Amino acid sequence: MNKKNLYMVQVDHLYGNEEKSIYLPYTAGLLAAYALSDPDVARHYELKGFVFWRQPIEEAAASMDAPFLVGFSCYIWNTEYNKALAKKIKEIYPECVTVFGGHNVPNNTLMLEQCGYIDVLVHGEGEDAFKALLSAFASNGDLAGIHNISYRNDSGEIVKTCVSPVEDIDLPSPYLEGLFEPLFSQGDFNFCAVIETNRGCPNHCTYCDWGRLGQKFKIFPLDKVLKEIDWMAEHKIEYFWCADSSFGLFKRDMIIIDRLIERKLETGYPKTFKANYAERREVEVYEMCKKLNAVGMNKGATLSFQSLDPTVLKNINRQNITMERFAEMMALYNDAQIATYAELILGLPGETYESFRNGIETLLEAGQHNALNLHALVLLPNSQMADPAYRKKHGIQTVKTEFLQFHCEKAQDDIPEYYDLVVSTASMDSSMWVQSMMFFIFLQNFHQLGLLQFFAIYLYYETNLKYCEFYDKLLEWSKTNEHTLCGEIYASFNSKLSGVSVGKGSRSYINPIYGNTVWPLEEAVFLEILPNIERFYQEIEDFLHLFEIEQSVYSSLLAYQKGMLKQPNQRRAEIVLAYDLHHYFKRIYVHSYAKLEQKKNIIHAADKKYAKTWKDYAVGNVWYGRNDSRTLFSDIAVEYVI
Repeated sequence: MNKKNLYMVQVDHLYGNEEKSIYLPYTAGLLAAYALSDPDVARHYELKGFVFWRQPIEEAAASMDAPFLVGFSCYIWNTEYNKALAKKIKEIYPECVTVFGGHNVPNNTLMLEQCGYIDVLVHGEGEDAFKALLSAFASNGDLAGIHNISYRNDSGEIVKTCVSPVEDIDLPSPYLEGLFEPLFSQGDFNFCAVIETNRGCPNHCTYCDWGRLGQKFKIFPLDKVLKEIDWMAEHKIEYFWCADSSFGLFKRDMIIIDRLIERKLETGYPKTFKANYAERREVEVYEMCKKLNAVGMNKGATLSFQSLDPTVLKNINRQNITMERFAEMMALYNDAQIATYAELILGLPGETYESFRNGIETLLEAGQHNALNLHALVLLPNSQMADPAYRKKHGIQTVKTEFLQFHCEKAQDDIPEYYDLVVSTASMDSSMWVQSMMFFIFLQNFHQLGLLQFFAIYLYYETNLKYCEFYDKLLEWSKTNEHTLCGEIYASFNSKLSGVSVGKGSRSYINPIYGNTVWPLEEAVFLEILPNIERFYQEIEDFLHLFEIEQSVYSSLLAYQKGMLKQPNQRRAEIVLAYDLHHYFKRIYVHSYAKLEQKKNIIHAADKKYAKTWKDYAVGNVWYGRNDSRTLFSDIAVEYVI
């Protein structure tokens, strides 16, 4: 019996420049592995291959040999590409069945109504429905009894079947089943991998669709998870992302961490592990990160807040840890030199400029000087927030904006992707959204990336000047001093964001100095200033003099601030100071403030892995190193001068 040819599509962008990093198509592989575990499906179908990177549409379609069915996994970053490829496949193979599923497929029939080249939609978790579809198309083609799908019947009418929760199912691993082995010979790719140890979410945040997939966790066999880690070590997977919603929630998760470390020490792989860590399991997560940090595997501990305003948290159905607890954990992480980052979302219902700014102030005062990551709120089609009644209640307005994958090269003639960006609510109009975004961009670049961090911290502790007052003043100074570098940047970025707020342009930045890489605006100010660093520090003294810092302290502060910032092609630095600033700030980071001592010293700073080019610096210190302050020297020796 001739088998029917099955193809799976889950395309992603290529990360980096020369090395071409990309994720293995885990979701598509999981669907195929589960379906083909059924003997009846395996008897009728052969998995012929994956389309997993954004190759030209004609090339991708031409790579398929008489496809009977093509399954497409849809996310924000690939839905338009999938549509274009499905349309091309239908032109070449009109009888081919095209099936769309994934997080970006809404729980309605709109895609079928708009796209005649799509035959079936799968809503929600797709494993059961996809297997049932393959079985049905191998026999009588009757789809009426398959739950969680939409399709056209023989009369051309669109039918949406009943919705039912997916029960616990035994999911074979696409890694262990060998489905990805052929991909390792398809070009010079540096593969990254995704793993699930469980599926589910304890939270029901209104902006997310994760908590709506089911009411209970599906726990995957520990033995399978450990074998997948072994597989990744054997296949030299460098970057490894755990797709659990709350890793660290279960006791067995420490066993998984130990296996990762064991394989890293034995083989060198995986090199880096990243997870969405469980909230309200602070001690357990800290212990995990401490273990990972000891072997250089930690990508940073996420301390998610999304907002710190009580009204906002109520509107989005969310709770946070107390700030007292957060401050305690920050001191522990800082003392152990473990990178952390707090996450916020801009545009949530109930948020204002003042509440957003005050939330950031609270995090800074609690010691979060390493990294704050801001997500602009995107309306996900299957979230509660996307419901018309919810949108009306909170006055949520969106614009359709081009999606550019940060830290990837922008390809010519690529299919543009789009998402619905929230730019206005009943509490925050679009001008306030632009103001909030500008404030965060300045804070991220001048504080977290280190351009003025030491001045802001010193003024907070010695003059009680709030961090946000310092950066508000910097914004105002930049706005009114148009001739300065900061003034030019303010005008350019404010104009760019104003355009985004009405659906024009994107929140991205490209500078030829750093190649053709797409950078987020949260990193762009630093990258704009870096080649002009001497001009910046000369001009910024006019701003810093506003605070009337005693001259001898000011001179040491400025020398320390400038000297601690790494430069491309710089192996080491020496900073001569009249005050013991290094230990002053070091104590502050662990909540052990002591008065600044006047003590002459020389800072000897070294960077053993210094970047030799602008591009390498941007990738290593700004992209990969943003969350652990890699733009600043950390290998420090202090020599006291008698």
